Amino acid sequence: MKFYNFRTHSGVRFFSPPTSLLSKKPLGDVVAHNITTHENRREVLDEHADGYYWHRRMSSAFQLRTSMVEVAKPGIKRKSMASDDRVILNGAAGIRARKAFERQAEDASKCAAFLQDYWSERQDPQAVELSNGFSGQCVIESKNFFNFFHFMTESLQKASFPESHDASIKSLRFVSRTNEIRPFVKSWLEDSGLTRRFKVRLGAYHEGEDFSGKSIVTPLSAQHLLYQFSGDHHAAIEAAQPAGGKWAGYDAHPHAVKILALNTFDDTLLAFRQQMIDLAGSLVNRKWGSRIYVARSGDKARSRVMEGEDALIAKLQKNGFEVVCFENMSPLEQVRCVSGARCVVMQHGAGMSNMIFARENAHFFEIGTYQTAMVRWKEFIPLSHVAGCHYHHIFANMDFGDETHPVFDEDGLVAPRLDGDLVEKVVSIIKTSLKDRNPGGLSGMVRQCEYFAGREAYKHAYRLLDVNAEFYENTGEYWMMRALLNERTSHPNAAANNAYHAWTISGDERAWTEFVRLSRDDDPRRHRYAINT
Repeated sequence: MKFYNFRTHSGVRFFSPPTSLLSKKPLGDVVAHNITTHENRREVLDEHADGYYWHRRMSSAFQLRTSMVEVAKPGIKRKSMASDDRVILNGAAGIRARKAFERQAEDASKCAAFLQDYWSERQDPQAVELSNGFSGQCVIESKNFFNFFHFMTESLQKASFPESHDASIKSLRFVSRTNEIRPFVKSWLEDSGLTRRFKVRLGAYHEGEDFSGKSIVTPLSAQHLLYQFSGDHHAAIEAAQPAGGKWAGYDAHPHAVKILALNTFDDTLLAFRQQMIDLAGSLVNRKWGSRIYVARSGDKARSRVMEGEDALIAKLQKNGFEVVCFENMSPLEQVRCVSGARCVVMQHGAGMSNMIFARENAHFFEIGTYQTAMVRWKEFIPLSHVAGCHYHHIFANMDFGDETHPVFDEDGLVAPRLDGDLVEKVVSIIKTSLKDRNPGGLSGMVRQCEYFAGREAYKHAYRLLDVNAEFYENTGEYWMMRALLNERTSHPNAAANNAYHAWTISGDERAWTEFVRLSRDDDPRRHRYAINT
């Protein structure tokens, strides 16, 4: 497999120089609730969740720029889009191409060394060849047309490019390895308005296809451009690196590429979110409740039955939850339902992709298992950064034997099992979590800071607050965390000052109580609360 290199090849032309490839954003609130009663799996899951906060969660998220590019001599090579037979790494399709390359290599370390050396010399973004203009076909890669998660979050959202390109694009083609097209694909294309803007085609490609030898355009994610181009994004990434010791620098290191993917999202995904919310708000009149339980309908429910679901639904309904089935709703109805809810609860499944439409202070609960935690958790975490919401993954028991763990390729996706007192535990988790009405980003930063403080990793806690100051320094919670760290690191005066600052911003009596506890008896500011009240 040959990869395209912007330093040595010229088949991919930008419409403007690929500068400012990323911008810093807050991370979503990612919470793990480990309630499985299987002792070994519980221990492994505890370690897995701990590893996320220590080794894989960065100090901030990054929104990646998507650039429209013209591809000369386009074709399909090794199941990926290519220019002159050289594979172009683009978003999720690029990750799959890298994995395929790594599988072909007999020595994984040699493969990693080759990739690092191949992109060791960065290209100047101002030196790239620019397109002289284009009129024709836009092609977007798709993993398939039957999995809702992959189609919506990896392909459909890429069509949310600026309307300034509309006039030059005569048709829009989604290409995949398979011709199987589920009905939801056409529904989302229609409800998103794409079929009104363009002539849209769906279908399988064949190896070596050259798109009639004509150049095409495609939306190109910055995900795989970051280590190929020079720019200030390198310093920004390093400044936000995870606390753990597995980070060895981002530039083309396979492990670090995976870590960054967990903490980034494409700007087109954010644009798609807003477009769909706006459309749903204007075209869907019906309103749903603020508390939603998403049930699986028809064959899907029978294929993966969650033990204890009926009992869970009964208890949730007593707490004001409305039961819906996404399969029985149009795309815009799904968007309207989720974007208007403050709490959504559902079993693990592709429908979790609708989390990108959640409000910032919404709580999205996924009832999963050991299997979903180990294999699928990483796919949904970035979606919480897009929405900025609270994403709770509940690790329940699973419908599988106790002696071995399921293998996805052999056993498929195993259903959760809410046996014993797990229904009560799930309801309790939901009730407790809903007391938090803050945006997910703010709560996620506080949770991560408390995690560092609990490990006495104060350097990382302070760095986290410094990185996120631009987002949250106008909140009382931010200054209360600074006060906590000040006290833990033996800076009592700074702790009192920051607690007082938290109170002046928020008026929260808890901040005032902390200020009184931390300050000296003769501090003149103690009289201010009595005067104001």
